[in-house]
Amino acid sequence: MKIWIIAGLVVMIHFVLFAQDWNHSEFELRYLEQSVPMRIDPITVYDVTSVRITEILFGALYSTDRSTARIPEFADGEPRLSEDGMSAVVKLKPDLKFSDGTPIRVSDIIFTWKAATNPKSFSPNRQMYRNIANISALDSSTIRVTFRHPVSDARRYLMFFIVPKSIFLSTEIDRDLTYCREPDPTSGGYRIFNKKGTGQEFLFVKNPYYNGKTKPSIEKIRMNVHTDILGHVDNLRNGLADLIPFVPPAKVPVIKQDSRFKIELYDANQFDFIAFNLENEFLKFQEIRQAINMAFNRKEILASFFNDDGDLMSGPFPPTHSGFNPDVQPWPYDPNMARTMLQNMGFEDSDGDGILEYNGKPLEFNMLTALCRDPDYSSVISSFVEQMRNIGIRINTQEFLYDAFESKVRKGDFDMVYYTRKVTQEADYSPFFMSDQIGIGGKNIGRYSNPLVDSLFVMANSTLDFQKRVELYKEVHKIIHDDCPYVFLWYLKYHAAYIRELKNVSIDPYYFFTTIEEWFYMKD
Repeated sequence: MKIWIIAGLVVMIHFVLFAQDWNHSEFELRYLEQSVPMRIDPITVYDVTSVRITEILFGALYSTDRSTARIPEFADGEPRLSEDGMSAVVKLKPDLKFSDGTPIRVSDIIFTWKAATNPKSFSPNRQMYRNIANISALDSSTIRVTFRHPVSDARRYLMFFIVPKSIFLSTEIDRDLTYCREPDPTSGGYRIFNKKGTGQEFLFVKNPYYNGKTKPSIEKIRMNVHTDILGHVDNLRNGLADLIPFVPPAKVPVIKQDSRFKIELYDANQFDFIAFNLENEFLKFQEIRQAINMAFNRKEILASFFNDDGDLMSGPFPPTHSGFNPDVQPWPYDPNMARTMLQNMGFEDSDGDGILEYNGKPLEFNMLTALCRDPDYSSVISSFVEQMRNIGIRINTQEFLYDAFESKVRKGDFDMVYYTRKVTQEADYSPFFMSDQIGIGGKNIGRYSNPLVDSLFVMANSTLDFQKRVELYKEVHKIIHDDCPYVFLWYLKYHAAYIRELKNVSIDPYYFFTTIEEWFYMKD
């Protein structure tokens, strides 16, 4: 009898321990990031880690479902679009509340738009509001949105996240406000329950008042920061994480061979490039920029460091964008032609040090880079420096922490800069290349200016004719390819990995957690 009781207790204890372990996973999703989130409110957010968190914490009038179709979140049905496409009327759902139980009002939506577009606000994402001329209240639950140009789908412009007006003293939002670092209350499916240190760990819990797409199934989400990106896979395999948004390319085969995990390929919705400062005395010449493009073997780099998981860029629009021009090919790798072009311009190596000069001045540039522990990123930079030296160009890399890096980019304090730009498939790319975006705080970081490109973008953004807009974008794509304001690198695909018990996962390329409310745990 004692033996039976002891055996029974052992089985019971084993079951309890297993259940405790499983219940932990059932109610809490643990995921890892490489960098500390900088600002996690929708207005001042700009880094990738923070963007993902805003998707967890905030809601919008419209969102997307698993098939990326636009659906109402806080809006009560579809917008009523005017015949000329210049305005839309949107009604709010009843009983919308922030995470502290206070109502989400029309005034909060109007405030969010005003704060994000206030020239005095720190608002890196101001471009997403560019086509909204005004938002006004028709009554306590209805707004009218007026557009600068005709639109065919008003929902596209009403997917910005809502913040509470009552928290702020004015529409001038400074990124050092407490709310920008620890937003409370929030409007989405989750709220911040706890934060440790300087953002190394966040615990998010369900917002009991959320009345958006659907009630979240997972009770808690815990985000931890581990700067060693290669260690993320080890944490996943050792049961210390349930999901990692990015699997380093070298580790993809390891995860694929482990039956405990699922691995999912998704568009990174970012393109990498090296921007030239066209105010530089040498880089203002198109021939030099073209030579640099031809001297960098991007195809080999994409294969070596990223397992060919991506596409080479030939211009400003990636293959997923309607403006992509398939007739424009990426610049070919031809270092001999590149060196010949420079020599034809009068550059020569007069002192035999391997670096070309013009009138005694070396062909030398300072290249701004962000401090990063990603070995692939560092290898790309090193390869670029080496391949430029092969044609007689010296590149001096200058590495800075993220805030200092972004400050220098905004001020134009560089000759070249390696940059990654996160974009949605339907993003408005015009601010990156239009002349009116030149200057401190503007999106045209390279000071590129072409009046024809300006006019084509204006026409494309103002037409309701989709096919006409596509043709205008394709023309822009070709012109910018030829002008070479950037070394357009690649549009990458990433791998995410997660435990098999995590179900109904769908990954939004830009925000990642768009459908987080629908995710749940179930033991196989």
